[in-house]
Amino acid sequence: MIDTFNDAPDTIKRPEPSPSGPCLEVFAACLAGDGFSQISKANYMRVASYLCRWLIAHGHDLATLDEAALATVHEDLRRGPRMRGGSCRVAGFPPAAHRFLVWLRAEGWVTTVAPPSPPLPPLVAGFEAWIQQHRGLAPRTLRVYRSLLLVFLAAVGDDPKTYTAATLRTYVLDLSQRAGRSFTKLGATVARMFLRYLATDGLVSPALIDAVPKMAYWKRASLPHRLDPADVQRLIDACNPRTAQGRRDRAMLLLLARLGLRSADVANLRLTDLAWPDGRIWVCGKGRRREALPLPQDVGDAILAYLLDGRPKTDDDHVFLTTTAPTRALHPSSVGAIVTRLAARAGIALPRVGSHVLRHTLASTLLNEGLSLPSVSALLRHIQLDTTLIYAKVDPALLQTVAQPWPLPVAP
Repeated sequence: MIDTFNDAPDTIKRPEPSPSGPCLEVFAACLAGDGFSQISKANYMRVASYLCRWLIAHGHDLATLDEAALATVHEDLRRGPRMRGGSCRVAGFPPAAHRFLVWLRAEGWVTTVAPPSPPLPPLVAGFEAWIQQHRGLAPRTLRVYRSLLLVFLAAVGDDPKTYTAATLRTYVLDLSQRAGRSFTKLGATVARMFLRYLATDGLVSPALIDAVPKMAYWKRASLPHRLDPADVQRLIDACNPRTAQGRRDRAMLLLLARLGLRSADVANLRLTDLAWPDGRIWVCGKGRRREALPLPQDVGDAILAYLLDGRPKTDDDHVFLTTTAPTRALHPSSVGAIVTRLAARAGIALPRVGSHVLRHTLASTLLNEGLSLPSVSALLRHIQLDTTLIYAKVDPALLQTVAQPWPLPVAP
């Protein structure tokens, strides 16, 4: 298998016969099976070969390899002249060597274990257990809350006895100075939830919960962000259906534009969610509610085209996967990034970065075409009809016909 990488003789050197030889052969086969490009496979094999040669030269056993040994090898490589001979590059050594070590552990070639992650502060661990019990948050949401809570504790301290209304308000004010409205609002929400947890355990007074100020926000004060239908079609046409990536992106865009799915809905979609005989698609959205939506013909055709010719062969049952190795499911943020990238390619100025603008556009267009508000609410899977009311203000020209004139004179 290593012979398949020998198209770059100055970069890859076949390791001399040693106990590490079989290991490198299997590693090369795994890299080939994971879909890495020829250059990436060559880089990984170069680092793995160099690492094995270094261990043998210094009398170390491969089975005892750990993070400390990697640091020693990297430092030796950085200081020594070996890199001049083309054996390895310093810049690419740490990530490639770490991936090699992770693979060695997974395959049982080494006996060491990864160092444990630093423990969470007791207050954070207790809060996560409490909110998971009472709210059942998804792991991704829990990680977001954890990062915000660590910021909160770094600002106000980890001793609840020292919390005062003044320190809590100062924290929110400082957060608003360096972050946007949405992030500040979420940070304040997490702070109030944390204080509610502390009050439940009797660590703070319940009155402190109301000491965290709320962000000023007037519901339905602005119009929803939307695109013209022609721009939506230009966005879809920006995908190249002759490539695997283009087929994947087109299928995702059609799901966003025709069904109004959120980026997380698309990223979390699995093969078992596609009910082909029924012409439906199952979506697990907010609150882990699983609901069925009709699968339009063009959306189904686009998904099928990607599955038959474009989707990597893997055991991962997510529908949409990365096009670069290692093959894995897309992250929700990647879905939004793909929409932004395609908009730039099509020359479309998005009123809002990310994929959510397509959800707003679909709702606004359907209401303009005469579809009832409850029908749009059902398609968007809103729990409350009030959430869908924002899309009732989708025709500014019609709104101007019912707007009352300002009663006071306006200075020129």
